[in-house]
Amino acid sequence: MVDTITSSIEAPILNALKASNTFITSREIGCRLRTINIPVSDYKVTNFLRKMAREGQVEYKHGRWKIVESQSQAQSFPSEIFSPPPLSPEVSQLLYGARQTRLDETKKDQEHEALEESIDFHESPWGTFRKLIRYYKECVRNEEGADAMAYLNQFGEQFLYLRKSGSWYPKPRTQWRQSIPLGPHLSSFLTSLNRAGNEQALVLGYPLDGVNIPREGEPDVDLVQPIFFFPVERDISTGTLNIRVEDPRPEVNLAWLEYRFKKNPENKRSFLSACGLINRIQSDDEILPSERGELIPTLDNLIVALTSFFPERAREPLLINTIPDTPIKEPLQTGIYNRVVLMFAKRTKYTKTLLGELTAIEKATDEELNKTALKYIFLNNEERTSLGEKDQSVHEEVVIDTTLSLNAEQRNAVSSLIKKDVTLITGPPGVGKSQVISTTVGNSRLKNKTVLLSSRNHKAIDAVFERLKKEHDRPLVIRTNSKNDPNLNYTFGSAIRDLLIEPLMPGRQEHLKNFMNDISALLEDRGSKAKKSNLIAKISGDLGEKEEQMAFLAKSLTGETKKFLDNNPEVFPLLAANSVVKVVKKMQVRGAVGGLGRSLRNFILFVKVLPWYFIARYKLSKIPGLSILPIAFSPGRMASVNEKLSVLEKSSFYSDLRLKTIPLENKLKKLPLPEELTPELRSLSERLNELAGKAMSLDLESRSGLTPDVNREELKGLQAALKDQRTGLADGVIRTETESVLEKYVPKVLEHYPCWAVTSLSAGSRIPLV
Repeated sequence: MVDTITSSIEAPILNALKASNTFITSREIGCRLRTINIPVSDYKVTNFLRKMAREGQVEYKHGRWKIVESQSQAQSFPSEIFSPPPLSPEVSQLLYGARQTRLDETKKDQEHEALEESIDFHESPWGTFRKLIRYYKECVRNEEGADAMAYLNQFGEQFLYLRKSGSWYPKPRTQWRQSIPLGPHLSSFLTSLNRAGNEQALVLGYPLDGVNIPREGEPDVDLVQPIFFFPVERDISTGTLNIRVEDPRPEVNLAWLEYRFKKNPENKRSFLSACGLINRIQSDDEILPSERGELIPTLDNLIVALTSFFPERAREPLLINTIPDTPIKEPLQTGIYNRVVLMFAKRTKYTKTLLGELTAIEKATDEELNKTALKYIFLNNEERTSLGEKDQSVHEEVVIDTTLSLNAEQRNAVSSLIKKDVTLITGPPGVGKSQVISTTVGNSRLKNKTVLLSSRNHKAIDAVFERLKKEHDRPLVIRTNSKNDPNLNYTFGSAIRDLLIEPLMPGRQEHLKNFMNDISALLEDRGSKAKKSNLIAKISGDLGEKEEQMAFLAKSLTGETKKFLDNNPEVFPLLAANSVVKVVKKMQVRGAVGGLGRSLRNFILFVKVLPWYFIARYKLSKIPGLSILPIAFSPGRMASVNEKLSVLEKSSFYSDLRLKTIPLENKLKKLPLPEELTPELRSLSERLNELAGKAMSLDLESRSGLTPDVNREELKGLQAALKDQRTGLADGVIRTETESVLEKYVPKVLEHYPCWAVTSLSAGSRIPLV
């Protein structure tokens, strides 16, 4: 059946794609099919297009689809239009070299894509994650920016002038293409094209901004850069360089934008808003997405905005319909010129770095990914859920009170950081995030865990560091660098140096062990009492909610009925009464509509409910105030039952709630009173805080110095090797040996110095193997 449906829409979809010379959305395809009386939903069109994309029949870009042309069509198209002049041997060599390189690159891309497609993502537990990374990469590529700039004397090598007239420029939602005949004048440009890697793009830019930079005693520097541009795709076929813009969207040159508005960001926002490139209403200055149906600015509108903001910079009238290709002569006069250029552009550093990082993550093996925090987000969801349900420990039995100023939410956050693999804590300034981190550091030391406190800036580290120093007289964290102290440069080598000279304090470890045993016992006792307190609060909350509902229902009952149901709720015939209420309501609805068929169905319902009716009537007769059901019951006597239906229904709800409150009351009777537990918990917390302060001092002292079994000479050698490695004097062999020794001694160093603080960019230079 599915194959039949697919085959029925395959030909119309292909015809719709072939009829369009540009990319179109699946919704547009669906509309075209429906106009020719082919009813098909948009999601079916999308599913079929995805299947075609996997088979290489269509191309997807910016949310739109386009049929892939065959190689023969692509090559024959330009040759029918142009008749190029004979080529010189040099240009022919460059041409064939460029074609061969292009073919080789295409082959490599196809092999890479085939390799990626050959991976069965369902076989690997990381398959879905890798699909997500590939999707992110595609999004970045589709939306990346570029910087286009060249020296004026690089004409013919880094950029070309193009002569244009009429309405020549790319327009939204219409594919644009041009073929440039090859010749000796393109030899340098083809060489650059052949060398261009993935870091360079090719853009079609207009107008051209020229800047003359005078230098004393040296030749002036003349720079040119397009203000607006379109990223273009290129390929070389027989005798022509083909350029095309698949989905025309004008972009502003980032290099020009930053230079021109570096002193006035507000003017930059106004300029971009006038161009239609940002939405001033949105606070994040989001680029206007054409996929949401918003207008894409055209090049002529951009020129209007440009001349409005910079009328004095125009060296020539910006006549977009008449553009010469005469080169700009030296010496260059600073200003904007009426020129169209085809220029190489560098992809932004951010984009290159981001794509490189995403590729590295995508290519990581399962074993490598299993060692990262991503494992706890993308894998073992069912296992983690079951473990979370079993792990019912409360923060009172986990968190050691290094401070008494934490509230319940902060304690829970500390407990999560200590127990769970991944914890995200968010909140506005002033809610105590730094206090949570400082308490976590203290708990981690006492529980023999290691901590790496890292941040992009020093301010966040300063807040935690100063808090720890204030609370414990001396810092519990090794600070490796500081904005306030540029001379601070503490490394693993520094830690080894201090470790070699610090005195050993025997007996401190045993003393600390005794303290920790007392702390563990207090935590267990407090945890037990806290669980009882939490249980009391939960049961009291459930009981209070049910009693509130009962109080509302009791308003419809007599005092005698309420008293009886409070003491004997099990007497009420819940099942029979609910069956009667349900059937009577159905019969009322059907009877209101009328009709022979409905009357027949009502009679069948009446026959089915009749036994329940007499059971309910018999049992209700024993409850004071509820002898309300008449002895005679038939479809014709619905009115007499309907009058009593509301009381019967509310009595049923009341009895059901009362039955549920009885076991809750029995549980509460077995638990201690809350006013007895609260002072006990407070006393235990104060005692824990007192012991934690002493234990922290003992912890610092117990980690001082080396035991006799440690090879001090090997540690000294490691210290020297780390110094050589930082200064760049170590060769490859020494670095390998150093890393081998590090793997042996890193646990030992972290045993003595378990907590480190470093800014993100300096982590690798301060802490090895990070």
